[in-house]
Amino acid sequence: MIDLDNEISQEQSEIKQTSLKFALNEMRPIAQELDLNAQFPAEVIKKAWELGLINTCIPEEYGGAGFSHETATIITESLAYGCMGINTSIMANDLALLPILIGGSDEQKKRILTDFSQNFKFASFCLT
Repeated sequence: MIDLDNEISQEQSEIKQTSLKFALNEMRPIAQELDLNAQFPAEVIKKAWELGLINTCIPEEYGGAGFSHETATIITESLAYGCMGINTSIMANDLALLPILIGGSDEQKKRILTDFSQNFKFASFCLT
């Protein structure tokens, strides 16, 4: 359950500061150039992965950080401050992996979620 009194833990505060620093130092300076040149921010996304800011939905049992929904939202909100477009690309893995987490078999979860927590890669999904 999400605590709606706007109090965040010390750990969440540290994650927020890390995410904001990343947004300001890594995303914001290149956002306009990426847009103007229609470039995908693969390098920036890899840096975010290295910091643990991607695949926020993966539980610890599959090698993920085990973030709560509230903590994942804090990360997303902080990264959006840097650039909403880059943030959307960063959070797209969660959009693709969450259905596996919710409805996948134990074998699928172990194989796919563990792979994404151990290796930098992009997930995709179909949206209609």
